[in-house]
Amino acid sequence: MTAKVATITLNTAYDLVGRLKRIELGEVNSVETLGLFPAGKGINVAKVLKDLGVQVAVGGFLGKDNVGDFEHLFQTQGLEDKFQRVAGKTRINVKITETEADVTDLNFLGYEINEADWHHFVESSLAYCQQFDLVAVCGSLPRGVTPELFAQWLRLLHQAGIKVVLDTSNQALQAGLTAKPWLVKPNHRELEAWVGHALNSLDE
Repeated sequence: MTAKVATITLNTAYDLVGRLKRIELGEVNSVETLGLFPAGKGINVAKVLKDLGVQVAVGGFLGKDNVGDFEHLFQTQGLEDKFQRVAGKTRINVKITETEADVTDLNFLGYEINEADWHHFVESSLAYCQQFDLVAVCGSLPRGVTPELFAQWLRLLHQAGIKVVLDTSNQALQAGLTAKPWLVKPNHRELEAWVGHALNSLDE
């Protein structure tokens, strides 16, 4: 039987991607625009899983004012749409690649989740997440959702017997760990932030 997975992205974003030879601070920079893409960690995970033949649903929050490209993506990729629409716009993150350097990310603020939005999300997600074998909770927290609220929600998922894969960072990661997720996927930097010092070897 094919596994069923839901991914949750609380703080979705459009990625505006471009490249140039080198960023000159304080100057006008001409950037080659590579595209504006509906994104977010959980959505990126869902696209890969779908390519691997997994049945996938996507959930979290989307701003009502600029939702069109996300809905088009879900339809064309065959992703079941469980997203909750909220007032405002989904944020735009800028990703600039320099020819001889790493990618520079400029992450902006987007919609703000009010108390009613959050309560509705908690109730609806608890209901639909129980239909899936795994739930991947990915990315950062939007404005209005504190690490404490986040951890409370994860504990409810845990108490309902839902296997949660947690992929987040900073305060959200620290709070999320208290909810005993089934699996945690930190990267190198996120691990260092969690333990409070550099990790330069496998032993460390």
